[in-house]
Amino acid sequence: MSNDEETNLIDDKKSMDKVDSSEQKSIADKKNATTYSKKTTTNWSVVFLSSILLTIICAIGFFARSYYNDVTSQLELLLSERIAATTMLQKIQANEAQLREVEQLVNGLQQQVDQADVITESILRRIKDVSEEMAKARADTRDSYVLAEAEYLLKLAEQRLVIERNTETALRLMHTAQVLLGGFDDGRLLHVRKQIAADIQRLSVIPNIDVVGLQAKLLALDEIIDALILPARRFERIESNQDPEEAGWISTLSEFIRIRKVDVPITPLVSAADVGRAKEVLRLSLEQIKAALIREDQLTFDAAIKQAKRLTINYFDIESVAGQQVLSTLESISTQNVTRDIPDAASGLRALKSFRELLTQERITRGEVTN
Repeated sequence: MSNDEETNLIDDKKSMDKVDSSEQKSIADKKNATTYSKKTTTNWSVVFLSSILLTIICAIGFFARSYYNDVTSQLELLLSERIAATTMLQKIQANEAQLREVEQLVNGLQQQVDQADVITESILRRIKDVSEEMAKARADTRDSYVLAEAEYLLKLAEQRLVIERNTETALRLMHTAQVLLGGFDDGRLLHVRKQIAADIQRLSVIPNIDVVGLQAKLLALDEIIDALILPARRFERIESNQDPEEAGWISTLSEFIRIRKVDVPITPLVSAADVGRAKEVLRLSLEQIKAALIREDQLTFDAAIKQAKRLTINYFDIESVAGQQVLSTLESISTQNVTRDIPDAASGLRALKSFRELLTQERITRGEVTN
């Protein structure tokens, strides 16, 4: 083969290579275009799918947010309802406590009402009693007032007998009541006056005891007791005609025993303190005498007088003026009888009360009393 042919072959080969390379380039360009178009198509698909996915996510987020808001609002509503229920429960409990307090108040008011009813009933009864008393008072006439005065005198006489046991005053009051009843001409008072006269007769035979006078004597002794003094005693001088033998015997005895003559008063064996106590005991005996006199206790009265006399004689100088006064006073009352048996002297009072009640009932029955 020649060089030209080789050159041509080479050129042909180069041209073939160029053709092949151009073809390959065009094929590569087509491939690149196809690949680019495919990539472009893929990118749009991704974008579209991403948009759809984002839209779905947004929709889900929107619905989730809406659901969350709904749940939150429902929770807040439930919480508010729970708070309201708790508040309501507290109010109910407070109302129950107030209800219990109100029940207690109602019970207290009911008790007060019951007490008021009781008081009202007592007031009504009292008003009724007062009305009856006023009706009886309007029925009284001048004679009724005189009868009431006589009844008061008899009540006073009974009190003097029961409290003071003073028959003298009671007799004077009963005589006064008899004089008042003597001004009536009603024969029905005869029974009343008879009962009063019987009471007067029963009291007239009872001895009168001057209690006030005896107490006055005992009170006067209180000042005299302070003037009581101790007794002053002396040895009595004994004149004796002794025999010579006795004189010798005494002279012999005087060597062993000391004998002195005493011409001064002997000091009392009772001390001043004992005298003070004796005076107090004597005053106590006088108080016992007074108490026995009031109680009409004869045994205690006599025992107290004996004790007072014994104290006076044993501890004090009975030759002095004070001692003689004490002993004479005790002797004067020692024979006094302080016991009395006072009978029931209220029969006239009971008869007069019955007569007044009968008289008032008769006037009310006749219609003399107007309400």
